[in-house]
Amino acid sequence: PKDQRSLLEALGAKSENNSENISTIEEEEEFKVQLIQDSGLTPQNLPKLVENNPLVAHECLLVILQTSPEPVKNEYLSALV
Repeated sequence: PKDQRSLLEALGAKSENNSENISTIEEEEEFKVQLIQDSGLTPQNLPKLVENNPLVAHECLLVILQTSPEPVKNEYLSALV
């Protein structure tokens, strides 16, 4: 990924989970998806990210698993074995 620090900061941001904050949570999730896409993260370089920054890799994988179609999820998971 191009900028692990900004990825870590953005993915580490937490929001309170209440009804007044729903649009903010949705916007934050969209922002995380876009950030991961812009970072250049691929299934091929995910193992390197896990090795160098497991917390960021974990957050990225959570977003990918929550927002991607099954074939994409499978590619990322297969890259880890």
